[in-house]
Amino acid sequence: MIVALNPTKTMPDLAIRVVVHEKKSGTTGLFTAALASMHPYFAATVGKSEQPSWPSFPGKVVTTQGTGQVAELKAHPGSISWMVMSEAITFGLDRISIEKNGIVVAPSAASVEYAQYELDINRNARFSAEITNPSNPNAYPISGFTYLILRKNTTRTRSDGLTCE
Repeated sequence: MIVALNPTKTMPDLAIRVVVHEKKSGTTGLFTAALASMHPYFAATVGKSEQPSWPSFPGKVVTTQGTGQVAELKAHPGSISWMVMSEAITFGLDRISIEKNGIVVAPSAASVEYAQYELDINRNARFSAEITNPSNPNAYPISGFTYLILRKNTTRTRSDGLTCE
């Protein structure tokens, strides 16, 4: 199915290796929340978690998030995983389109923006949002963002005597 949805990508004829994170991760929480909302079997066996207890399955590779994950993906063709889109772009990793209600949606800034238009965004106390399986046909079904609220001006002075202007 991945090959059919991504005809412009060159995919090796190899068994798929799934690279999972061993440590707690907000990105993993978003990924598992999306899969749990779309697939009852996944919801029942793995569920939504920032550090899930992954079941054993052929091709599973456990690694650290970040450089360990990138190294695994680059060193072993046929490997798949999940990460923040900007990291995938930075490290030159391919991103795949997925099917949502019969429409093929590519991961892009625009498809994440479409996801943000959903009214039921779950904004949490960590200043981020999980947008899973949104109804907009142009929205990537696994989207999220983190935001910060910063003052433009402040009268505080840093410990080194400089101001924050």
